[in-house]
Amino acid sequence: SYMPAGERTTESWNSVVDCPPQVFLFDLEFGCSSAHTLPELGDGQSFHLALAREDCVYFLGGHSLSSDSRPPRL
Repeated sequence: SYMPAGERTTESWNSVVDCPPQVFLFDLEFGCSSAHTLPELGDGQSFHLALAREDCVYFLGGHSLSSDSRPPRL
């Protein structure tokens, strides 16, 4: 759920209660974007940054929200 900056606390800033995790791809060359749901991110997973270069996508960071650990599938 979106929470205005003034209402965020250290306990609630990263809340994903009703927001299914999605990966958003932006093509700056052609000015288009798309959203995708990945099963690997559907079980309480969070990632922090994704970079695309040529035909590769790199995920940097990432953890399980419940245990704050990185599972092998991620």
